[in-house]
Amino acid sequence: MNIGSITTELYVDLARAHPNARFIITDSTPPANAVADDHYQPKVSSFVEALRQARAAVLILRADHPDRWQTLCTFLGCSYPSDPFPDCNDKGQRSRSEGDRNRALFTAKDLRSDPSPWIAASKGWHGIALADAPGDSARELSQHHFAGLDSSLWMLREDTFPSNLALFTRNNYAMDADGTARLTIRKEQTPVREFTSAALCSRHRYLYGRFVGEVRPVSTPGVITGMFLHRNSPRQEIDIEFIGKDTCKMLVNVFYNPGIEGSRMEYGYRGTPTLVDLGFDASEDFHEYEIDWSETSIRWRVDGRLVYERANWDPTPIPHLPMQFNFNLWHSRSRALAGRLNVTDLPTSAELRALLVCSRQVEHRKLERGDSNQRRISSKPMETVRG
Repeated sequence: MNIGSITTELYVDLARAHPNARFIITDSTPPANAVADDHYQPKVSSFVEALRQARAAVLILRADHPDRWQTLCTFLGCSYPSDPFPDCNDKGQRSRSEGDRNRALFTAKDLRSDPSPWIAASKGWHGIALADAPGDSARELSQHHFAGLDSSLWMLREDTFPSNLALFTRNNYAMDADGTARLTIRKEQTPVREFTSAALCSRHRYLYGRFVGEVRPVSTPGVITGMFLHRNSPRQEIDIEFIGKDTCKMLVNVFYNPGIEGSRMEYGYRGTPTLVDLGFDASEDFHEYEIDWSETSIRWRVDGRLVYERANWDPTPIPHLPMQFNFNLWHSRSRALAGRLNVTDLPTSAELRALLVCSRQVEHRKLERGDSNQRRISSKPMETVRG
């Protein structure tokens, strides 16, 4: 956590209140003559001594230790992981932001979430509001608008996932004469699913920024229209979804798993969903929906108005690894979530009039087999074009 407002005295109080708690202190800059944990740094040593006087179990996890997993697992009494130890730098001490923060600007209802170590589920808890890191706003950004299916920037998925009863195929994507993209779900038998639909995904992965879509979702029970950021290994995700049985509400959600690139952490399938009451029926017209993702917070906007936000550990940490931007239409396996699909309501289509990405461009995803356009992408900002 490493929050400046948590003092040594507060940690000692925690140690006394929770006698079975274990405290792990990391330090990435050990002195050259450090030969034992207690001689690590004067400030750390006094902190450790105060905790030990409170009979707390304390481990100093040294950055130069040859096997940090072994040290950590011995201290915690757990099995040695199969993934390598996450080799990354400490963020350093962070400051809390000044002023009050209103978590839900519109009426919002938290739904059932996963029982995960990465979810702080305490009632009435709304996370730790952190001040933005210096220089965050000065980062170089890559910006572009969706302008049709440029295969160097976007790809149509041809796959599915366990909770989706439809298979994504290219044939369910079309562009109307006015430049509106149309994603259609239909009853169509395939070897793996009885329905087909469409999904659009960015080839680039992004770390923080603004992700905006001008969307008209489907109002068919059983069908979900999604606009979201996603990655696997470890799984992290930030969602906007429209549940077809009630398009007067917008579902926002965050999935968080810890680790560095390649860590096989995919804990949970519900995430931390919240329903936000929009005050209008999103399926009746186009509106602009935005995910504003930074190191310290996630903010959701509708037509430029802030409707909901989350701070760090509210109730999850903020996702910290690059993700792809997606827009899709799918048939949920969960009737409790999405309602029961009436096949006579199909085919039906979600419409997309524009997508905006304003973010740090991290990397270009490898082109899928069979893609004909193999040209590389410039990292320069693209010309603004309305799709």
